[in-house]
Amino acid sequence: MAVDYVISVNGAGSLSAGLSGASMAVEGAVDQILDYTSAMLLTQIKRNASGRPGPNAPTGDYRRSWTRRRIKNGWVVGTNRPQARRLEMGFYGRDSLGRMYHQQPYPHLGPAMDTVTPPYLQAMDALAKSISSLDGSITFGVR
Repeated sequence: MAVDYVISVNGAGSLSAGLSGASMAVEGAVDQILDYTSAMLLTQIKRNASGRPGPNAPTGDYRRSWTRRRIKNGWVVGTNRPQARRLEMGFYGRDSLGRMYHQQPYPHLGPAMDTVTPPYLQAMDALAKSISSLDGSITFGVR
């Protein structure tokens, strides 16, 4: 799902004044939203990877492989396990060794994203609306 954020400016001179005071607050608020939603995403992925309709997790090793780590501008949620894509998407056909597979998908990442996306968009929209109230010449919104 693609999300576009729209910024409209009435009077370019007010852009600098309108954003300079709010930039640190906005950066902190976005960081909090990303921190919260990435933790929520990780929890949901692990929950979904704990049995049907997601993949079975007899040892918990695959579920534990999902982590999140801080990067410069946010968080990365992921796994280094090679079976992740096959579990999520399924696999039909021959592999590189010539073995034939008919492995059905056990989605766990996609449904987790579907669960986390609405609260993320609501939080970002609320932040955009709070910024808009700082200066009537600058408007933000989700399109």
